[in-house]
Amino acid sequence: MTEREIFLAAIEIADPQEREEYLAQACRENEDLKSQVDELLRLHGEAADFLEAAPVPGVISEPGTEDVEAMSDGRSEFVQFLSPSERPETLGRLAHYQIEEILGRGAFGIVAKAVDERLQRIVAIKMLCPALAVTSPPRKRFLREAQIAAAVTHENIVAIHAVEEEPIPYLVMEYVPGNTLQQLLDNQGPLDVRQTLSIGRQIATGLVAAHAHHLIHRDIKPSNIILATEPENRVKISDFGLARVIDDGSLTASGVVAGTPQYMAPEQARGERLDHRADLFSLGSLLYQVVSGHPPFRAGNAVAVLKRVCEDTPRPLDEVISDTPPWLCGIINCLMEKDPDQRYQSAQEVAEVFARCEQELNEHGTVQKETWNKRLAHSAGRSPSDTRRKGRPARPIGWLVGLIVGIALTVLLSRFSGVNDAGNRPRSAETKSEFVAVRPENNTVEKAGWHGWSSDAPTHAIVPFSADKALAYQQQWAEYLKAPVEFENSLGMKFRLIPPGQFVRGSTPEEIEAAVKRANENEFWKVRIESEGPQHEVILTHPFYLGVTEVTQSQFESLMGENPSHFSGSGEGKEIIAGLDTSNHPVEMVSWKTAAEFCTVLSTREDLKPFYFQSEQTVTSLEGNGYRLPTEAEWEFACRAGSSTRFCTGDDDDMMRAGWCGINSGRRSHGVGEMLANAFGLFDMHGNVQEWAHDGWEQDSYLHFAESTAIDPVLPFSETSRCALRGGGFYAYPTHCSSSSRFAQLRTTKL
Repeated sequence: MTEREIFLAAIEIADPQEREEYLAQACRENEDLKSQVDELLRLHGEAADFLEAAPVPGVISEPGTEDVEAMSDGRSEFVQFLSPSERPETLGRLAHYQIEEILGRGAFGIVAKAVDERLQRIVAIKMLCPALAVTSPPRKRFLREAQIAAAVTHENIVAIHAVEEEPIPYLVMEYVPGNTLQQLLDNQGPLDVRQTLSIGRQIATGLVAAHAHHLIHRDIKPSNIILATEPENRVKISDFGLARVIDDGSLTASGVVAGTPQYMAPEQARGERLDHRADLFSLGSLLYQVVSGHPPFRAGNAVAVLKRVCEDTPRPLDEVISDTPPWLCGIINCLMEKDPDQRYQSAQEVAEVFARCEQELNEHGTVQKETWNKRLAHSAGRSPSDTRRKGRPARPIGWLVGLIVGIALTVLLSRFSGVNDAGNRPRSAETKSEFVAVRPENNTVEKAGWHGWSSDAPTHAIVPFSADKALAYQQQWAEYLKAPVEFENSLGMKFRLIPPGQFVRGSTPEEIEAAVKRANENEFWKVRIESEGPQHEVILTHPFYLGVTEVTQSQFESLMGENPSHFSGSGEGKEIIAGLDTSNHPVEMVSWKTAAEFCTVLSTREDLKPFYFQSEQTVTSLEGNGYRLPTEAEWEFACRAGSSTRFCTGDDDDMMRAGWCGINSGRRSHGVGEMLANAFGLFDMHGNVQEWAHDGWEQDSYLHFAESTAIDPVLPFSETSRCALRGGGFYAYPTHCSSSSRFAQLRTTKL
């Protein structure tokens, strides 16, 4: 039995003698196990919730009788590690820190206020409890997790300045004068709607930074949230003492449920492996208390609370506080879904929802359902911000931080001598660095075969076909066209030859119905999801080159002289990627018009005829032979690479081998080409960033092709039309990163 199982059984035994007999039998001669269970039982007896984390640093409040006793105990434990100080008003010195007072004591640590003599600033010091510091596993875990947490810097997170080991493990943290959210609730009771929105948004924003470092807090609750007095209304998340790296295999190895029962997610209560969505459930539970005045799950002991967390539904908020707006109830309910897949899927999404609600409430006095009801539309909901790969369409990263777009480029085959012309147009997508090459206009070959090709031309590729066959098609057409399978251009971008072919485009009615259901019937996303049908047969009569990866930040900057990316050293998301080299990340925050300009400048640089003519008023599509954005049909055919399934890796949502999505990305872009390539040798067709397509977009555009086979389909665009986006992004649910997913945005929108 694990320590957790023994502990949970032991607390149900009321008689002390019977409990001791049970422990002796369960632990047998394993003294370490017995000591660990005894410690858990001790902590359980001291507080209503077990494994309580230490009080937040830097919070000054008038202590009650019990608090004074706890502080006295903390002082005696803490002072033994201090050196004498020449300042009589202090408790002593710890290295170069003058300890002024003990702020609090919890099960895991003691927190003190101190002065950093070197930097002349006030800090908070959290020291690991002496009883745990002498035990190797807790000591190592404390230091390791503190070092990880120290890497997270954000205005909504209490900063860790230093991590030390001697004479006892301790953290040096930012000192934040103010009260905890728990203290505010105790003094004032439930908060109003605007306060709730502000607090929820700031906590979610702080979690974005933590999750970007693959760190989950695991103990989001009111007593771990500081409401700073300087600057006013600033919310800070404190105490990452229970935090773990998301992919840490030891998360469940100990069998101990760590956290605070009233706020923990069901999967956390069951001791299962966690991801960042556990923090979102805890945020929902916290906000439930902010609105109602009490936690959503209450019972007589910790085990009963855990049982309620896993099995019960809390009382509806509008029954507790009758004037709670339905839209606020909806947000909190979505955060508190038992199934992680049914919650909002990222802190970024939650922060954006709260920000939109705040804005709409301030401007109009109410909030529309379309503003908040993004449940499970997270991957569909940011259509143009994640398309910085292989010249594909771009998609947005978030509604507030900006839209992130990748560039995909297409280039004509006519750049190579001896290439047959069949009227194919190059595509260059401003999302992924994908380029499409088309055949030259001068056709000297007798057009007697398939769609005007010579009778000796290779067979066109009919989906489905295998990976081996995909490569064979590429090699056969390259040989026939006297062109390479792969080439590298003047910017160092690599392109792969995509053969002409035939496939079924779009999603099945069943796939559309399932996606709409996951989007909770949200009308905004329902329109875009339903635009994926009806399925229809498409024939592409021309080969083209498509970028192997999305256009990178370094490639874009070398050509355009700037890097507009959100996730760059100078972008608004610089804190999230601090310490990372993003030169190989896809470029984003690029509009369709800027993507077209990129294609034009690159074509001119390489003495090719541009596909786009740009004036101050508009962009016109020409019949050039240079780089352009891929059409939707070209993009989907290249993405499928012979597959007829939803992803190039199969039909299920586990496309994480092939792309960065909301489950595995940490809510940020990643370097291009890090994931599995598809059968055509293209990377990041699923996820990472969304990509612009050449086409315009209409809700019912596929109806134009429903009755017959579509030959080289492309939907014209106008100055006021929306343009299509493909591929999904790092913020998106896997469903919305499929081969047939399509979204739209205005051509001037930066994604």
